[in-house]
Amino acid sequence: MRPKHEGMPAQVLTISALEGLRIGEAWAAMQAFHAALAKSGALARLRTDQARRWFWAELQALLVAEIFAEPTLQSRAQALEEAVSGGKTLPHAAARTLLKGLRPA
Repeated sequence: MRPKHEGMPAQVLTISALEGLRIGEAWAAMQAFHAALAKSGALARLRTDQARRWFWAELQALLVAEIFAEPTLQSRAQALEEAVSGGKTLPHAAARTLLKGLRPA
């Protein structure tokens, strides 16, 4: 297996919650992995990237909610969606057309 994080090869453990087999070892391995990520600075970078992705995902969700909260925009979005799915316009062009409706005149 190719490691997800450079210098940290995958570790495979056989465990069983039903039998209580090696649960402590698995937890210790997870804690060691977390500590190694933190020490290398990778954990901080991962958290920064995660926060950035969450920001953009939240912004996209809010924009969609705003579009559907406004009846005129909602109707326009649905018409553009149909035009895209029907092959009458390109997704990029439809999105730009709808975006113009969000800007103040």
